[in-house]
Amino acid sequence: MEYELVRRLKADDPSSLKEMYAAYWEEIFVYVLKVMKDSEEAQDIVQELFISIWNRRKELEIQSSVRGYLFSSARYITLRHIQNSARRKEFIQLFANAIPDTTPAAISLEVKELDKQIATCLNEDMPERMRLIFRLSREEQLSYKEIASQLGISEETVRKQIYYALKILRSKIQGSTFLFLYFFIFFPKH
Repeated sequence: MEYELVRRLKADDPSSLKEMYAAYWEEIFVYVLKVMKDSEEAQDIVQELFISIWNRRKELEIQSSVRGYLFSSARYITLRHIQNSARRKEFIQLFANAIPDTTPAAISLEVKELDKQIATCLNEDMPERMRLIFRLSREEQLSYKEIASQLGISEETVRKQIYYALKILRSKIQGSTFLFLYFFIFFPKH
């Protein structure tokens, strides 16, 4: 049954994702909620998980059970959320302390605006393959070697694609005081 579900998912059958969601969302939500202690954040993480599953359906390699894979992925996304949340708070506090007359709320607004600009740039200004490589590196935090292996390309190709993606982002998002540190804190280099 699970093998068939994964096969259908890889064959672009949206009903397979609906079945997977219906079968596992509540159990995963409860698991994430225990860690996050916030139902809205837990819902966001579970939604992100299933969106990620759909977006990466062609590359999915589920070695164990679907349930095990989903829980492992949920744990990873939850930990990444916690890490990014801590980094975001650290980033905002760093600038609030370093720049007189700047409140954490003002910095938080600038960071949210920067997030939107980055998302727009990724979706509108980058070729699909570059966007995929960038997201695997920066959002999924895969190493260049892992990305190269997953996509069947060389590490040097991954390195160049990341370099060009960052170059595009810098050229499109000018004038942000926080851009350099934002990338340094939120997107560590591999």
